[in-house]
Amino acid sequence: MWKSLWGASTEEKQKKQKESTKSAIIDLRGQIQLLTKKQNHLEQQIEELREKAKAYMQKKNANMAKIQLKKSKMLENEMTKSLQQIENLEMQLFTIENANLNLETVKAIGKANSAMKEISSSMNVDKVEDTMDEVRENMDMNEEISEALTRPIGGSAYVDEDELEDELADLMLEDETEKLEKNVGNSVIENTNSFLPNVPLSDLSSKQHVEEEEEDEDELALKALQAEMDL
Repeated sequence: MWKSLWGASTEEKQKKQKESTKSAIIDLRGQIQLLTKKQNHLEQQIEELREKAKAYMQKKNANMAKIQLKKSKMLENEMTKSLQQIENLEMQLFTIENANLNLETVKAIGKANSAMKEISSSMNVDKVEDTMDEVRENMDMNEEISEALTRPIGGSAYVDEDELEDELADLMLEDETEKLEKNVGNSVIENTNSFLPNVPLSDLSSKQHVEEEEEDEDELALKALQAEMDL
């Protein structure tokens, strides 16, 4: 309870301090602006008095010229005082703004420090080492799983390279043998055909035509017999 009340009081104090600082800065800037306007007005008045003094000198009226110069000197003194006031106010403004900036910087550092403490409270060297050990263990386990998945399944999956080479040589030999036997068979057929008599194609065609006519006559006789049986 007391802690919460103290915290609320501190926040209220900081809020009032911030508002007070802001108000002081605004007042200083306003006063500097007002004195600057006064400086410009005094400078204009001094210039007018000097012009009047010149005019009286041209008219040979030295007394009136001196009066104008005296007024001009009084305004110059006032202008000097006003300028010094502006310098003092600007110095105060610079000091307050710089102090306020330092205060905000300290607050930012304090917040960052609190955040670091909160982070550090939930993290230490031992926890980090334990986490890294777990990561390494998980990576090693994953590597072992990958190796297990890529390992051949069963003993039959292993193939001897020498055995493959021998089998490939046997296939090549078998292929060459088949080609050789085929070539030899073709040579024998060609040699046999060379000893057979040449039969004219016209004779073969006539024989085929006669056989076709005989087949047609037999088919006609069969159809006639089927017709008689239907009757």
